Amino acid sequence: MRTTGWRWAVLAILLGGCAASNGLKEEAGTLRYDLGVADKLLVQNDLPRWISERFQYQIYRFDQSMDDLYLETMWKTRLPLADEVQADEVRTRLIVRGRPRGKGSSATELHVITLEVQYQIRQGAQWLSVAPSPQAVHQIRLIANDIKDRIATALRSPSGPW
Repeated sequence: MRTTGWRWAVLAILLGGCAASNGLKEEAGTLRYDLGVADKLLVQNDLPRWISERFQYQIYRFDQSMDDLYLETMWKTRLPLADEVQADEVRTRLIVRGRPRGKGSSATELHVITLEVQYQIRQGAQWLSVAPSPQAVHQIRLIANDIKDRIATALRSPSGPW
């Protein structure tokens, strides 16, 4: 029976970590964030311009199929933050995906939007995908929350947030 206690402790730690992530899912070099539901036209017309103007990411690729939407930025390089001392440089890029919320003609106008942020550090001549530092995660969350707030505002306001 003693082995059951440690299993519950491990489960509690794992579940606690998931609950604390606030919608942010992390793997080595990649953060994913659920941004909510947006109108297809908002993602097509306003989101690329807004990401470019607000966060200074250049749009590399924007694809749309019948249903799905895909936006990818160029890598944006910056100097390391205080807790990224092992890096010579840091770069990130944003990938926004939109998938139809449901089936049917009106459902395809609403898309579930996710943000994926790819994070790499340069050590010497090599770029490495590693888990972002706490300060980098904080900056990325600010971007994700800002976009999420804009999307939520657009759903409530016919004129949109942009």
